[in-house]
Amino acid sequence: MAHDRYISPFSTRYASDEMQYTFSDDNKFRTWRRLWIALAKAEQKQGLDITDEQIAELEARISEIDTEMSDPAIGTQVAKLQELTKEQAACQEQLEKLYEQWEELAE
Repeated sequence: MAHDRYISPFSTRYASDEMQYTFSDDNKFRTWRRLWIALAKAEQKQGLDITDEQIAELEARISEIDTEMSDPAIGTQVAKLQELTKEQAACQEQLEKLYEQWEELAE
């Protein structure tokens, strides 16, 4: 199953290829990962204990996840997809914690 297109009964009839990509899972998750990096950089500027090395690691891992998820063969590897999904969930949990810290700084 392709993740670079939004699939619905109406999308193939009414949406352009660009619009289908804009709302695809692939684009959504790539956007979230870019957001995580931007948030880490902003928090670093606000004084949170985030090092340049941590940001570099995050950027490198995000690039790896994007590469792995774009591989068409990954769609047939259930275990690998589950592993990437778990890692993505862990990143989401970390993001939630960072949001909480951000709100505390804003007060």
